[in-house]
Amino acid sequence: MESASVVSDTAKTLYLHGTQWNSHCYLGETVLDGFIKLENIQRDYNWVCDYIGIEPVELKKTNVRINKPHWKHWSYYYDKIALKIVEEIFDIDFEKFNYEKISNKNDYKPQT
Repeated sequence: MESASVVSDTAKTLYLHGTQWNSHCYLGETVLDGFIKLENIQRDYNWVCDYIGIEPVELKKTNVRINKPHWKHWSYYYDKIALKIVEEIFDIDFEKFNYEKISNKNDYKPQT
């Protein structure tokens, strides 16, 4: 059983052109051969190098924080309703970039 939407269709339409997926599309179709995700940057960079026929190198980590970041884990800022709103507005990004939605998981609990 699908849960009720917490975001109006009008709001979804307003945000639609702000999604990552739609910024890489023309007439509803992607115009790119692939994507580089920051969380997989070395792997995806290697794919690009292979695709264009050059030898990849190991990417150096620069601008890495030495001290612990001053911000908290994202789950401190999102309760289940806020998380559901993000998942609904950016639904196409979750689908096309293969990200897991977690708002309906029973074990998701916002940090306090």
